[in-house]
Amino acid sequence: MFNYKNQGDILYQVENYRFRLKGKQIATIDLLYLIDDDHYAYEFELEEGYNVPSMYGDQKRSSSANLDLQQLLNIDYHPTFETKQSALQHAIDVITEIAKQY
Repeated sequence: MFNYKNQGDILYQVENYRFRLKGKQIATIDLLYLIDDDHYAYEFELEEGYNVPSMYGDQKRSSSANLDLQQLLNIDYHPTFETKQSALQHAIDVITEIAKQY
């Protein structure tokens, strides 16, 4: 455990992935390794032509912490994951559903 100065400070590792759907690049996924919790989360950014549906207007970026988006897509809400593979699979599921519906 690290000794942080402020509440909300966090140290995490980032791995970058690119996701292609039907041969076309659709998103960049940043896999976050939350060192203190030994869990994974993700953020993603959609390519041009795709938007994340939101009550706050269309956006290009979202994350595994976006409860509203996952409910809208009828995908089980998971803000963090125990394995790298489960986090990446969830990101793929969310991004694929956005591409299909929107």
